[in-house]
Amino acid sequence: TWFKRRWILCDSILLFLSVTSEWIINPIDGSGFIHGVLWRLVRLMRVLRALRFMPVFDQTWRMLCGVLFSLSSLLSAGFLLLSVIYVFACLGMELLTYNEDIIANEALRTIVEQRFSSVPRAMLTLVSYV
Repeated sequence: TWFKRRWILCDSILLFLSVTSEWIINPIDGSGFIHGVLWRLVRLMRVLRALRFMPVFDQTWRMLCGVLFSLSSLLSAGFLLLSVIYVFACLGMELLTYNEDIIANEALRTIVEQRFSSVPRAMLTLVSYV
């Protein structure tokens, strides 16, 4: 019955993720990026959980709960924005790489080859100039 309590389940999940990080992912990923950044955020959740019982952090805990409750809306908006950027990156690659006037101009051709060589690079170009 103790798995029905949310905080015990949350602690169990965090413990499982930490064990997975140390024993499975860390030996596979030699750079330590996954361990260094992602798992620190997961461990920070445990500290934040303990801080919610302090009266000083009551307002902060309410704001954090509000952000967590609106996370699905934020993720939907982010996915929609990412989809629009992807469509415009594909459209920009098609329009710029097959335009004969741009290909004929040496300066423009080098810019197109640098900035629109792949879809992720074109997305990054679009986001960097927004």
